[in-house]
Amino acid sequence: MAFAVSNFPIGSHEGRFDLTWGKIVLDPERHSGSIEFVVDAASVNTGWELRDAFLKSDLMFDAQRYPSIRFRSTRLEFEGPRLVAVDGEMT
Repeated sequence: MAFAVSNFPIGSHEGRFDLTWGKIVLDPERHSGSIEFVVDAASVNTGWELRDAFLKSDLMFDAQRYPSIRFRSTRLEFEGPRLVAVDGEMT
């Protein structure tokens, strides 16, 4: 799972989480479904070990104490058969 963080006006920093898993179930005809995923917080990888150590530390993710980042959708919004927005809870 890739991510980018904007650092105005300097640019952005990119990275990824190397260990993720989840499930997406969509029924566009019924405008229903669910999205759930789990990210291993310690698998953050920005290509710079010093930054990765900071992100894993208790100042950011606190990956030792909270090893998983979880997302579960609470609402899906469709326009016709197309999914256009997702609300959810991240813990």
